[in-house]
Amino acid sequence: MDILPDGDASGVTWLAVRHGLSRNGNDHVHVMVQLATDDGWLDTFNDMKGAQQACRRIERERPELVELDRAITESHVRYRYAEWRRWAEWKARRDHTGPLPWPMLGRDERMRRIASVAADTMPKQHVGRIVEACAKASRSEDEFIRRVRREGFSIDPRLRKGVTRESFDSPGQVVGYRITWRSTDGWTERFNATDLGSDMRLRKLRGEWIHDARSEALAVQEWRASMENRPPLVTDGMERGAANLSTHDMERLIDEAFHVALSVRRAGEDPDAYDRALREGLRVFDRLSERYGLEDGFLADQSDVIGNDARREDEGPRTM
Repeated sequence: MDILPDGDASGVTWLAVRHGLSRNGNDHVHVMVQLATDDGWLDTFNDMKGAQQACRRIERERPELVELDRAITESHVRYRYAEWRRWAEWKARRDHTGPLPWPMLGRDERMRRIASVAADTMPKQHVGRIVEACAKASRSEDEFIRRVRREGFSIDPRLRKGVTRESFDSPGQVVGYRITWRSTDGWTERFNATDLGSDMRLRKLRGEWIHDARSEALAVQEWRASMENRPPLVTDGMERGAANLSTHDMERLIDEAFHVALSVRRAGEDPDAYDRALREGLRVFDRLSERYGLEDGFLADQSDVIGNDARREDEGPRTM
């Protein structure tokens, strides 16, 4: 592959290649390590466990990776096999596009398709990663509520026994929360805070947030807005702005920008397809700018560039 500058692989015991963005927008690296010793001895016993332990040590030693520690979501977010099986079977049936309808497939074929649904698509783990990113990026309870809702989730408070909606007037009356996730293809699932890991309990999260009269009053109002399915009370909170983007926010922005660039590139020399890709890119950047409060930042600059390009296309034929 001509990865090495001099093309000589002798003496190389490991190699890391940055693959870039996956289909889901995850920037990742592939690491290849020589397992054989100089005398030719090769022992692969428990090598996967050893590699996993090495990665865990790196996560603990490198503080900049702390915010990404939901890579070990499996140890935080537990789920039963029945939960995974129910989700995997629904997803396999939903995505099936073969010539035969699902009920007519043989048992072995159905089992194969169900098994092909990777465990990392488990909704509970997906939701757990995002909720944790929202919690770590938030400085107050009201900001946390707004960040979670911005991700398309519903978040409802679990009120202390005896407290009604009418008498609810203090964050101290909220003892937990429930997240409702709805997938784009129709799956709905609800999770309590404890389902997402012990570190996602409201009592523990509050230990990292600020507490003053203003933030507590806003928390009550944001909880009420969420319960009543109203828009957030605060429209210019701390979560809006480039300086306060979480790791998950950056992942979303990179993913969207990557797909816009890919669409424009795929348009090739077809002027109509090129124009459609540009206009769709403008709409995407406008939506992201509004969502993350980046009107004066990078996305606005990119929208101006694409917009000027599109206007030039309207004024005359594009030359290649």
